[in-house]
Amino acid sequence: MFRIYSRLFSMPPANMQRRTVGMIDDDVAYALQIARCNLDVVRACCNGELRSLRILEIGPGYDFGPQIILADAVAEVRVADRFLAEWHDDYHPAFYRQLQKAWGQPCASLEKVIVANDARRNHTGEGTCRRYANDKGCQYGRRPFECGS
Repeated sequence: MFRIYSRLFSMPPANMQRRTVGMIDDDVAYALQIARCNLDVVRACCNGELRSLRILEIGPGYDFGPQIILADAVAEVRVADRFLAEWHDDYHPAFYRQLQKAWGQPCASLEKVIVANDARRNHTGEGTCRRYANDKGCQYGRRPFECGS
C-alpha cells in the first residue's frame, strides 16, 4: 500500500507532464467537451446573462482551451493553479490552431492567443507561460490576451 501512495505522490502533477503533438487530437476533443459543458452550465445558471460574469477556474490543466473559449462569452476569466502549466512552442500553437478549427465559429480570445504566440511573427525567444492574470485579462504564452470585454 505504501508503494502505491509513494508512487502517486512522486509523480509530477498531470499539467506539468510534457504534452506531445501526437496528443493534440484527444486534447482538443477534451477541451471542446469541457468548453461546451462550461457554457451550458453558465447559461443555465445565469438565464443567459453572461456578459457580466467573472469566472475563476482553479486547476485549468495543461492548456487553457476551455477557459479561452469561455472568455468570449463572459466579462472576465482568470485561472489559478499551484502548478500552472508552461507554454511549449512545439505543442501549444498547434493545439490552439486545431482547437480554433474544431470550434468552428469565431472566437476572438482564441485568435488573440494564436496571433500573439505565432513564432513566425514574434521572435522574443521567450516560451514560458506568464504565471498570472491581471485586471485587463489573462497572460498566457508570449503575449497577453484580453479575456472578454
